[in-house]
Amino acid sequence: MTPPTTRAHAQRGATAVEFAFVFPILFLLLYGLVVYAYVFLVNESMTFVAQESAEAAVAVDPNKVTPRAAYEAQVTQRVRTTASDLFGWLPGDQRSRVVGGREGARGVPHQWWAAGGAGRHGL
Repeated sequence: MTPPTTRAHAQRGATAVEFAFVFPILFLLLYGLVVYAYVFLVNESMTFVAQESAEAAVAVDPNKVTPRAAYEAQVTQRVRTTASDLFGWLPGDQRSRVVGGREGARGVPHQWWAAGGAGRHGL
């Protein structure tokens, strides 16, 4: 039988090897948890912003705005303002891709605007 000090000395490197095998797996699990939480948060925020933006759009009275184009512009402006305010926590490039204008973050027109915008699809 070997003395206890020799056994501890022989096991010293085993802990480092076990850590080297286990750490990447634990790190990937933690990373996956954080990424899933962020995606879930963005998804829930999109649902909330869509609801609030729809309420803001419905609040515009079509009888008080005479030309239809002015009514559509007012609705679009209200929706964008509401969405931009509620997405204030997102980083700027992501917020501009979601809220955007006629052009996205890269200066390429959004497909929604290219297809005719609010006049063709409504809000």
